[in-house]
Amino acid sequence: MLAIDRDLMWLERLNRHPVLRARMESLLGVVEDAAADLEKADAAERGIENFVHAQPTDHADDGSWRIWAARDRSVRDSGR
Repeated sequence: MLAIDRDLMWLERLNRHPVLRARMESLLGVVEDAAADLEKADAAERGIENFVHAQPTDHADDGSWRIWAARDRSVRDSGR
């Protein structure tokens, strides 16, 4: 699958979840504004994780976001 196709698929999926899209846009804004401030960017990412964990499964693509967030946290905590 071409990268453009994957990008379009991602955007279509994200558009089906307006609350999640708004949070992702917020995260991107913080990351872009805080390029030198990694603590602020990490805090924004943790905020997105917490938001995803609080969502009902049907708003998180049958739990795939929760799985991603748990794996991401595990990798970050282990330093790998």
